[in-house]
Amino acid sequence: MSTPHILIQKAYITVQRGPDIEAFASAIEPLTIHSVADQVQAFLHPDPARFTSEPGSGIVYDPLTGLMWAQKETDELEWDAAEKACRDCRTGGYSDWRMPTRHELLTILDLERNNPALPSIFETHGEYVWTSTQTAWTKDKAGSSRSFFYVYMYSGHVFSYYASGRLRARPVRRAAPASQ
Repeated sequence: MSTPHILIQKAYITVQRGPDIEAFASAIEPLTIHSVADQVQAFLHPDPARFTSEPGSGIVYDPLTGLMWAQKETDELEWDAAEKACRDCRTGGYSDWRMPTRHELLTILDLERNNPALPSIFETHGEYVWTSTQTAWTKDKAGSSRSFFYVYMYSGHVFSYYASGRLRARPVRRAAPASQ
């Protein structure tokens, strides 16, 4: 007796937020109960073999999300300088690097590991890594009174910090559509 599969022909998700959700939604179509469970499992417990890197390139590619990551983080910088350092990154000859969103940064965590909670293909020298995601309670503020989310890379926890704080950042760029 075979296991029944349910195929959802069309799924529409309307969200008031930016492209993070759209990128994730495009990664899970067509939907089956098993495919969704497999993809959620892949995000929560990434297989270290999922990530690839050309030796000496300084780049890590994730075929599940279609994101390309800088293997190393920036130095510790205030948020504005860290965001600029990500934009100015030219690793691999690419010029479209940026600071990752909170959701993007969480996709590289391996919560089966700690200290750091990252697959060993990534180099890390800092405990805390900025994201581009600003906290909702400081969206109308400017300068150093703004705060942004960061990820504690040793455990995978997410916190917020004022933009004047000094943390590292890991540049990211979209390399391909997310895998099916």
